[in-house]
Amino acid sequence: LRSLVIALMTIVSFVVTLKAFHPMTEEARRQAQTAAFTTLILTQLFSSFQCHRFWGESLFQRIRANVPLFVTIFTCAGLHLLVVYLPATQQILGTVPLIAQWEWILPFCIILMLIPLNLVNQRRYA
Repeated sequence: LRSLVIALMTIVSFVVTLKAFHPMTEEARRQAQTAAFTTLILTQLFSSFQCHRFWGESLFQRIRANVPLFVTIFTCAGLHLLVVYLPATQQILGTVPLIAQWEWILPFCIILMLIPLNLVNQRRYA
């Protein structure tokens, strides 16, 4: 179920970004690819955090219980931002800076990722 949710959010992020550009250009395709790339990475990071939570455990309890995981997630997110925004890495990986796409990438990664996975955890531990 986690894989399906992540795949669906990545595809939707790609399509929404592509539809935001009316003339279909190379720049529009690269923006959509970068948005999908970012969505995929951030959802994987949030999913790894979700896998290490227990039913009834608050977010702050989980952060205190696994500080190395929390630091690793922020480090990976920071490295991804460097890949997206540094000109040298943009040329290597073919990414472009994201500006308006964060309006739908963050909700896809945070809100939509946490709600379905908490329902699955509730059913499993109940």
